Amino acid sequence: MANMQSLLSSPEYSDLTLCCEGQNFLVHRALVCPRSPVITAAVTGAFQEAHTRQLEVTIADVDTLKRVLEYLYTGDYNDQDDEADCTNNSLPPGFQFGQHARRNSTHNAFVPRSANDVLNNNAFVYITADYYQITELMNLAVVKFRKASENFSLDNFSSVIDIVYDYTPESATELRFIVLSCILKNAKQCMADQALMEAMAAMPNFTKDMMPAMVSGYEETIKRQAGAISNNKQQIATANESIVDLRQKLNAANTMQINTNNQLNAANTGQINTNNQLAQVLQREANLVGGVNAANKCKGCRERVGVYISKEGESGWSLHCSCDRSYGTFTG
Repeated sequence: MANMQSLLSSPEYSDLTLCCEGQNFLVHRALVCPRSPVITAAVTGAFQEAHTRQLEVTIADVDTLKRVLEYLYTGDYNDQDDEADCTNNSLPPGFQFGQHARRNSTHNAFVPRSANDVLNNNAFVYITADYYQITELMNLAVVKFRKASENFSLDNFSSVIDIVYDYTPESATELRFIVLSCILKNAKQCMADQALMEAMAAMPNFTKDMMPAMVSGYEETIKRQAGAISNNKQQIATANESIVDLRQKLNAANTMQINTNNQLNAANTGQINTNNQLAQVLQREANLVGGVNAANKCKGCRERVGVYISKEGESGWSLHCSCDRSYGTFTG
């Protein structure tokens, strides 16, 4: 591509001159003609250009023509306002961008082009590519126009609308759609700009496209809002189901806690009853031992009988002396 660009900068081997606003661009038919059937027809048919090898370019200004030539030689072009170094023709001091006749108007009025609007740069490349039937360049201009539209600004945007709707053919629906999208996405800003609103109102073709676009945009907005509401309802329903599930689990846990407490209370009651029964047994034991001790003495050691007792059967008690001598079984 670098070699092709250097070829464009050199007049050597050139065989066709493109004349634009007093400047001559020396190009090569072998590279230019295969991309444009219009240029091919002009320089190979019975037209004057076929003999003079000169073609007057009136559809574009110098800067736009430079971008078109840059594309024809390299496959791309610079859409910024800094000058693309693609030819050996420099702009003279104080040069102002050229003017373009309205293609869709019934009069020959001229509208100045903004030098600081990248959208306009790509729009004019599209117009020139459409005129010379360079389809691939038209597609590239649309891509670059869409990319530039991401940096939307109200400054001089009315000129973009004017160029797209008054310069391009009605078949340039891609550019028009992008312009409409810019306005719809930035509706509040646009409606607050009185000059822009007045400029838009003065463009019947734009107004004709804008109304259905607005309706369609509102319909899409309503659909998105309806979708969001439906999604919110589903989320609320899911949240409610989760709450119900959590409440059921909490109730089950509470019931389990209550059952555990009941079981614990029952166990405590059983322990109390057991303790009471043991206390009664110990009391009976104490009563039995005390009674025997008070009346009897051991025949072996002559000490008081009943130092300790042992359980014998279900209701019997065996009385012993400290010398292990048994004194029979008692009930009680």
